[in-house]
Amino acid sequence: MKKLLGVLLLGFVVAFNCSGASTNLPPTSAEQLRSEFEAALKAGDTNTIFSLYNWDGVSDGMRKLPAFWTSNFLKILSQLSTNKMRVFAVLRPLPDDFETEAIRNGVRYRSNVALVGMISGYLPGWGVQIPYGETNGAFYLAGTTTEKIYEPKTKEKSLDVYVSCEVITDNSPAFTGVYTYVQNGMEIKKVIRGKGMARKMASGDYVKSCFVQNTSGGTNLLKLEICEDGKRIFNPEIIETNGSISYEKKN
Repeated sequence: MKKLLGVLLLGFVVAFNCSGASTNLPPTSAEQLRSEFEAALKAGDTNTIFSLYNWDGVSDGMRKLPAFWTSNFLKILSQLSTNKMRVFAVLRPLPDDFETEAIRNGVRYRSNVALVGMISGYLPGWGVQIPYGETNGAFYLAGTTTEKIYEPKTKEKSLDVYVSCEVITDNSPAFTGVYTYVQNGMEIKKVIRGKGMARKMASGDYVKSCFVQNTSGGTNLLKLEICEDGKRIFNPEIIETNGSISYEKKN
């Protein structure tokens, strides 16, 4: 099964000393960006991958964060024989519920380009997704800017809302719902929807409530899990056709 690393807005990467064939001119179309990214993947050229990001407004700290996807890529690439080098990249639309910014521990993270879609790069047994966008007629892998907007009153927790079914198939049930969490004393409401599986992560004080409705019926078990700092605080299952499940934090 392929391991897919969802890089999303936090497109972490580190430059390595690799030879590259970058033109130093940014791509002028999404297809050119995809083509150059694919060529860099095939060549194991992390310098070119690095150059395809837009780094305007990106702090040194964000540049130096561990590039785990790049490290995994280089490790897997080194283990592949030439006849197994099925390396490719494709353009995909942004997911319907893709969030263009996130706030964690008082810091707002935003993309520094107008997002257009996702670039998915694949090796045998491995994959990565990175948002891309356009600015001033040029296309880039999205960089991430940071802005301190408040000082947390208390240490924030990692909040995780995860909806899944027992077996993910083409007939997996579709669902929609809402969840509310508290961040810096304020309630924030978000939508969660999908087919077979959806996961939402945030930073805050706690998850206050969640409601999920099975919208396509069927008998495939639908499960809602809620975790705070990795500790599961809610984990029931439902099986009813068009059933629903809800969570409300106890005082």
